[in-house]
Amino acid sequence: MKRILHFAGTFLMLAAFVFIIKKFMSFEIDWREFAKPEYLAVIALLSLLHSFSVSLGAFSWVISMRYFSGKQIPFVDAFYVYAKSNLGKYLPGNVMHYANRQIFGTAIGLKQSEIALSSVSEIIYIIVATVVVSAAFGGRAAIDIARKIFPDPNLLVMFWAAALAGVVFILLPWLIFRKNKVFTDLTALIKNVGFLKASLKSTLICCVTVFILGLSLFAVFSLNAGAGEFQIVVASSSVSWIIGFLTPGVPGGIGIRETVLTLMLSGVYSAAVILLAAVTQRVIMIFGELLAFGIAAVLNIKKAA
Repeated sequence: MKRILHFAGTFLMLAAFVFIIKKFMSFEIDWREFAKPEYLAVIALLSLLHSFSVSLGAFSWVISMRYFSGKQIPFVDAFYVYAKSNLGKYLPGNVMHYANRQIFGTAIGLKQSEIALSSVSEIIYIIVATVVVSAAFGGRAAIDIARKIFPDPNLLVMFWAAALAGVVFILLPWLIFRKNKVFTDLTALIKNVGFLKASLKSTLICCVTVFILGLSLFAVFSLNAGAGEFQIVVASSSVSWIIGFLTPGVPGGIGIRETVLTLMLSGVYSAAVILLAAVTQRVIMIFGELLAFGIAAVLNIKKAA
């Protein structure tokens, strides 16, 4: 069975690479830019920075897991599970990396419920971090960005209706099963001061990772079109990334984020520059995640030796 799973995982990874290459080839950009030495150097440096961001994400996740499980889970073990699972979001698509965590996480002695709670917490922390970073750096521009995304008032109403439905979806099980032992135990965990401390730490780390994404995008824009408006780029990066992150079924959010980013920054940069920068950062993110997985695998092998 392990050999079958290993083969299936390898096949999906190779298929993901084929999908990514085909998707990139569909973008109408000048690929000759990627052959320039200075461009390659920037991609290499920012890929390294993104791999560091992935390790921060793993640390945020392990904080939640340590709280919910009550175990001092080694970071190396969690980092390997996190980085390996991350590759699953490119094929079949978003959300798959959370399913992978449920599979790989049991290998380090975690229960399914503990992994699920940690992943749900992570999603909440990422959303909060995105709002914080967008508001902090975007300011008034964040409102203008929101208006670009929702030019039609009906779309805004639909957005808030969807958000309300999400809240109801989360609260409804609690209202129905609140006297169930599992739910009472979970409520006790959430009410604990330790949960607040863990949540604050994880949210702060997520703020740093979201900021790094914006910083990386600004560096790419600066390379292509000179220094621009740093705050707007960071805010736009945060909003476009979370939309791609929350879009289910889309492999890595590829195409979604690029489209939203083009819409939000259309008044700051030309469409060609935005698309080139968005695709370049996507390349950086993929290389960074592969690098993070490689580092995690090496650390895991050394730990096992």
